[in-house]
Amino acid sequence: MPELEEQINECPLLMVPKKDENNEITSHRVCLDVRGINKLIPDVVYPVPKIRSIFDNLAGGEVFTKIDLKNAYNSFLVAPKDQHKLSFQFKNRTYTFQGCCFGLKTVTAIFCKVMKILFADMDFIETYVDDCVIKGTADNHASNVKKVIERLTSVNLKINLRVVVSSK
Repeated sequence: MPELEEQINECPLLMVPKKDENNEITSHRVCLDVRGINKLIPDVVYPVPKIRSIFDNLAGGEVFTKIDLKNAYNSFLVAPKDQHKLSFQFKNRTYTFQGCCFGLKTVTAIFCKVMKILFADMDFIETYVDDCVIKGTADNHASNVKKVIERLTSVNLKINLRVVVSSK
């Protein structure tokens, strides 16, 4: 994250608690408070997939793999002319995001649309924002997973290896 020469449109930093599966606070995540920017950004409307539809489309699968993408929103680059809008201060230095940050109101819709386009030719994958579920049979599942990983890699989307789950 490059340091800026001057302060422009600074956003406040927030500490948001991270909870475990028992709802216990285990750590904190530093987030940019982009509520001010969100008021100025035009809405982008694209539907988030419905869970019922995802389950219907996964019917018939024998083996499943769930892949979570790592820092998915950050992989969408912000135009250099707009990066100053995502600036913040830390220890008297000003920084800016080069990729989208969590909380921007348009990012979820844009991400859902990109994922739908990215996997339009693959009928064995369903996506829900930055989660992917791959279905297959005992014979073709490994090949399906490989195709998805290759596609994700081709567009520089990273997999969170701690959250990959396979099951029958």
